[in-house]
Amino acid sequence: MNRDFSKKYLSEENFSKLRKTTRSGVQETLMMERIEKESVRKSFPVKYYIVLTSASLLFLVLSIPFILDFMGMSKENEATTQLYAPPELAIIVGDETIHPILGTYSWTVENNDGTSTDNTQDSEPPPVLLKNQEPLIVSSTNELTFVFEKPPSSYEIREWENKFNEVLATYNDIDLENVSGVKFFDIIATWEQGTASYAFSLEFENESGSRTPTVERVYSESWDGETVIVEEYEESLNYNIINEITDGKDVETMLTLLKKTEWIEGISADNEPPDYRFTWNSYVHGVWVWKMKETDRSTENVVSNRLSIIIEDQYNHTTLSEEDSSILYEIVTGEKLE
Repeated sequence: MNRDFSKKYLSEENFSKLRKTTRSGVQETLMMERIEKESVRKSFPVKYYIVLTSASLLFLVLSIPFILDFMGMSKENEATTQLYAPPELAIIVGDETIHPILGTYSWTVENNDGTSTDNTQDSEPPPVLLKNQEPLIVSSTNELTFVFEKPPSSYEIREWENKFNEVLATYNDIDLENVSGVKFFDIIATWEQGTASYAFSLEFENESGSRTPTVERVYSESWDGETVIVEEYEESLNYNIINEITDGKDVETMLTLLKKTEWIEGISADNEPPDYRFTWNSYVHGVWVWKMKETDRSTENVVSNRLSIIIEDQYNHTTLSEEDSSILYEIVTGEKLE
């Protein structure tokens, strides 16, 4: 084996560079002898042994600080993957998307100095948080998709009762079948950095694909026997209790009037605070007294007192006839409507 063997693996230019970079003829001779022995024994090309030169070792030594810096940058980049607030959540149903309201959460952020910062927030229960937000309309044929900005390690879904703001049940998923009316939910999700809750509401359509009528979703059940508390608006959003209805006949008459009136569905009434409000079977009713001008054959301006009613969180509205307004007003307040 001679120097010509090396030239089969190194170009003439690279071979000259190799010769120039060696510090003495002795180094070159020793290196070429090693190349000759190792190449014959293992049939490795000469190019794999260039890394063993002193110049290459020097390169590796000089590279260590850069390698350490890169490792540090990797750790820093890893740290920047943490979020400084709970991830956002989107709920998709067909072409519709809603963004639930962020509720209570506890979130930890690691600082660069090795310390950590704990961020917490308390919130009202979902029925209160969602008071002014319209629900997402769904039917039994829909599928709910939860899209988190960063997937949680786990989550659960809670359904809330809207009168006493209590949790009714906990689920892994939401069953869209055999459900009607407006329901309130929140999702409790967990990450390594903490936990967060997200509040949203759904309105379930009936089998025909339309909104379930108020009479079906609100008044289909019998009276639960709880006292119907009536409150009157005073000022600064304060209400005082003025009546408590316990008589079954009065409650039945009230229910009959509310069932037979024509409810307008799917609207959000944005009015002044109700003059009165009462609760029947956990459904809070807001009542306004209006003086309405009507026209009949004898005169063009007949003024009558009428009651307009909404049911909170049900997105509906109705106005009773003059006669029904008088009957309901007397049951609710114990006084004549004048």
